Amino acid sequence: MPMNPNAGYALEKLELAVIELATGKENIKGRLRDIHMLHLHVIRDADIPDGLRNDWRAIIGALTKSGPKMDSQGKVVIGSLANTLKRMRLSTGSKIASNIVVLSEQLRAHIESKAKQP
Repeated sequence: MPMNPNAGYALEKLELAVIELATGKENIKGRLRDIHMLHLHVIRDADIPDGLRNDWRAIIGALTKSGPKMDSQGKVVIGSLANTLKRMRLSTGSKIASNIVVLSEQLRAHIESKAKQP
C-alpha cells in the first residue's frame, strides 16, 4: 500500500508540537493549548496512517474530553479544548504530551519504513 502523502505533513506538525512541548515557557496545560492551536488542529484523521489513527484520536479526544461550555441560549462560551484544559490535572497533561511524542516517533518510523520499500 502506498504511503499517504499527507503523513509527511502530519509528521512535520507533530515534530513542531514536540519541540514546543519541550521548550515552551508555559506549564504543560499552556503548552498543550499552544500546540493544539498552532499545529494539531490542522491534522486530519486521514493524514494519519490506519495503524496509528486510534492513537491520534485518543490524543485529540483527551484534549477535548469535557466538551464546550454553553450559555443558556446554547452559544459556546468556552470551547472544548479550553474547558478540558481548565479541568485537567497536570499529570494528565504530561501523559498526553508523552503520547504526542510517542505518536511522532511512530509516525516517523512508519514513513521511513515505507520509504525503504521498493
